[in-house]
This record gives sequence, C-alpha cells and structure tokens, in this order.
Amino acid sequence: MIGNRGDWFQEQFLDARGHPVYRAGFRINEHYQPIDSEGKPFFENLFVAGTGLAGSDFIGERSFDGVALVTGYQSAKAILRIEESRGQRTLQG
Repeated sequence: MIGNRGDWFQEQFLDARGHPVYRAGFRINEHYQPIDSEGKPFFENLFVAGTGLAGSDFIGERSFDGVALVTGYQSAKAILRIEESRGQRTLQG
C-alpha cells in the first residue's frame, strides 16, 4: 500500500475494481493476531477484526458489517481460548 496516495483510490467512487486502500490491513494467524512476515504475532495481547484485516474490499464486496460482526465474534472466542489455555480466568468465570 506504500506509494503514491493518488493510487489508493479509483477516480469513480463506485468503480467496479474497488479502491486499493480498502484492501490494506493486517495479515493474521488462526487466533486473529496480526503477524509479521515470518508469521509471528506482533504482540500476544493484540487481536484484529473487521476492516483491520488485509486483503478484502469490504465496501466493494458489500460485506462490511458482516465481516466486522463475524471476525469480532471469532476474535473474542480466540481471546477466551488463549486465556483458558493459560489457566487464567475468563469472562464467564
């Protein structure tokens, strides 16, 4: 996504190709943690959901709210699983 900011958007708002800026975001692992180029989490207590995810054009796909809801839910489940595996209390306990 680095480069000329003028290339981040198409000229037409509803261009069928979408806007490259909306495909920017973080790559994640199976726990919804943002990962570096080697696949290692940046921080153990950081999780990503919704438009923070890389690789999709949520506006062009018309999946904005659905992706936000599903990935937020899945991120919360991942947090609870990680906390339980560490023997820490969960929100339920």
